[in-house]
Amino acid sequence: VSPHADKKISEREAARDITLAYYYYENEKHRNLKKAKFWVDQGIKKSDKDSYFLLGMMHLKGDAAKKDVSLALDNLKEAAELGHLQANEMLGLIYYYGVDVPIDLEESFMYLAEIADTASPESKTILGKLYFNGDGTAKDFNNAFKYISEAASANHPEAQAMLSVLYKNGQGAAVNLEESYKWLKLATEKNIEARL
Repeated sequence: VSPHADKKISEREAARDITLAYYYYENEKHRNLKKAKFWVDQGIKKSDKDSYFLLGMMHLKGDAAKKDVSLALDNLKEAAELGHLQANEMLGLIYYYGVDVPIDLEESFMYLAEIADTASPESKTILGKLYFNGDGTAKDFNNAFKYISEAASANHPEAQAMLSVLYKNGQGAAVNLEESYKWLKLATEKNIEARL
């Protein structure tokens, strides 16, 4: 058997492992945390990034694995190093909000900047705030505007309110009161206050 064929078999087995892990972890009718953990462990043996991510989430929540923030972070970081985008995003959010860890805006920025172009609107808003305030990175109104406007265009109400302020003050874009009003109106329709 060629090494190429072995690699394909290993990839199929890893895909099977994580599929079964998620099946037993998320399927309400067939939820079985013991089986979910078994299949996650099989994937970990194959260095599967999805398995590291799921194990990290299990440790973070304390289901199917003991609640252990240190182990959760270790597994999420391993998944991120293997290219798991959602692990990067989760780590960025954990450090930004201080979920069972001290707030660390430099760590948050590092993980969110890694996946900036594919991040959720919430994460793009946070990234924009980090650039705006110079938290965890150098102050940069152009990047603040870029990510906040992307999140605002994806209907994130806080980003819409922030974009209004950026247009009003000419931060990252020319002063444009018409655009400022447009984005403020969209944000206030969702009952959000500008928080910069």
